[in-house]
Amino acid sequence: MAIKLLEPWADHAADGLAWLFASEATDQLRMAVDRVVKTALSASLTAGPLDYHASNVVVSNSDFRLSVVDLGAIGYDWPGRRLAQYAMSVQSGVPGGRFRTALTPASVTQFSEALAQIHTGDLGSHVNELDAHALLIGAIAATQLRAVSTGAASAERTVAWGASETRITSLRTVILRTLSGDGPANDVRELLART
Repeated sequence: MAIKLLEPWADHAADGLAWLFASEATDQLRMAVDRVVKTALSASLTAGPLDYHASNVVVSNSDFRLSVVDLGAIGYDWPGRRLAQYAMSVQSGVPGGRFRTALTPASVTQFSEALAQIHTGDLGSHVNELDAHALLIGAIAATQLRAVSTGAASAERTVAWGASETRITSLRTVILRTLSGDGPANDVRELLART
């Protein structure tokens, strides 16, 4: 079910990225995005929370410890996707809102090390899977933002996001942020950076 829910978004990922970067959805970009999708989908599914977004993460003022709240929906998904979603702030409903991510190369490596210990597998594979999910989340956001800008989005999404230049520019920055040393997500970023 997780794969079926992601497939329609994955099908439009290259088009969303091309729109965001005022580029053409070339065959080269489509093939690179396909490799990202395959990498993301090759990760193991695990049971865990499904309501993953930045407003469900609370940071303690005293020791900066993270806590996840709102565990009402539990099901199977990819751990890398959960982390990337929790780390992405979309500032819904904020005029002039911007996209931000708390993901860094260090946090991606640290989380991947934990995955390698829990689920086995090599560190590099887990890093690339998490990075692929982070890029896909950005591509999904680009697809949704494109729908807002063309009037094809729901009224709720249009009001919540708006297609301001600030939002568009900030999403470009999030997507181009390098999280790993290599892998298919970096191939996409290199193609987009050339535009």
